[in-house]
Amino acid sequence: MSKTLKLFSLLSVLIFSMVSADTDTELDKFRSSISDKYQLTITEVDPELHCFRLSNKLVCNVPKKNWETEALPEVGDKVLLTPIIRLHSRSTHTEQGELSVEIIGSDGEMPPKGKVNVWISGESEYQLYFVGSDRVCTESGWLSSTTKDVLILSDASIWSMKSGKKNDFTPGDRIIVSKCSENEYILVDLDQSFRLKGSNMQAFGMLAHEIVEPFNSSKITKE
Repeated sequence: MSKTLKLFSLLSVLIFSMVSADTDTELDKFRSSISDKYQLTITEVDPELHCFRLSNKLVCNVPKKNWETEALPEVGDKVLLTPIIRLHSRSTHTEQGELSVEIIGSDGEMPPKGKVNVWISGESEYQLYFVGSDRVCTESGWLSSTTKDVLILSDASIWSMKSGKKNDFTPGDRIIVSKCSENEYILVDLDQSFRLKGSNMQAFGMLAHEIVEPFNSSKITKE
């Protein structure tokens, strides 16, 4: 009897290990496919116009006042885009910039090679929009279920929110997806911004954004 129990236990461990290994492999494949699709890289650089094109076809333009101080990235460099706090005054986004481009380098090693503030153009070629938000069930049971708040984009990608707060996006807004780390991304809304006020009552603002993780739609279950 004891030998039978030991054999059963060993088989259970082996089966669990195989299932876990398969699950890890599928997760790795999913994360790798997301990284391949959304990792932003530099495809063109124009030193004369002080701008560069991203792999998502958007063009990053260095504000003219920074032409002598900001170094441009190189073709093949990986980059991370994050919103910057901008002074709301008579100056426009083309004079101040609206995003910070963190230049990681083609090999992906950290720390970054540098940063440059930019404003975005080339929107006519950009085709990624916010569709809406939803709450999906990821694990259903008799007594309880697990849900996640997700954001849905026009390419059918689904993103799990990390903040748990109501997002500021509106359906139809143009969204930039930028990779932050192995499984963390930032969604930046080019059409929405929020304002802040400093101690001197000056108005500041930045583009709306959310820190997210890619969500595998196959994990959605029926409640």
